[in-house]
Amino acid sequence: MKYKVGDRFISNNDPSIEITITEIKHPVLELEPYKIEYSDGDFGYFKEISIDDYYTKIEETEQVGGNHYSKLAIQPYEYSIKNDLNCYQFNVVKYVTRYKDKNGIEDLKKAIQTLEKLIEYEESITKPRG
Repeated sequence: MKYKVGDRFISNNDPSIEITITEIKHPVLELEPYKIEYSDGDFGYFKEISIDDYYTKIEETEQVGGNHYSKLAIQPYEYSIKNDLNCYQFNVVKYVTRYKDKNGIEDLKKAIQTLEKLIEYEESITKPRG
């Protein structure tokens, strides 16, 4: 398979239309193995040749300060935005995702510390006022 989950493309005919590959089904058994999501939230299934004929791949910009995110199928920031995560949630995702390739145990400790801060925050806003 030429493409992977998370690859993004822009329409050759209408630059306002972007698609993202969200799933790849069995390439031999499926006539249209690439499940894609349009920028407006709609989805469909494509053959590789259809993607190549009508879309241009959006190349990710080079990551500053290492490659611990650039090799992922989906970037932590992209996941966080699409799932409307707050800053605490984003940072936990970020630290846990990169720990093996960046700071090891230190990043796991940062994730724990961030979770503790999230718990404190959640407890502070759910306490009965009285």
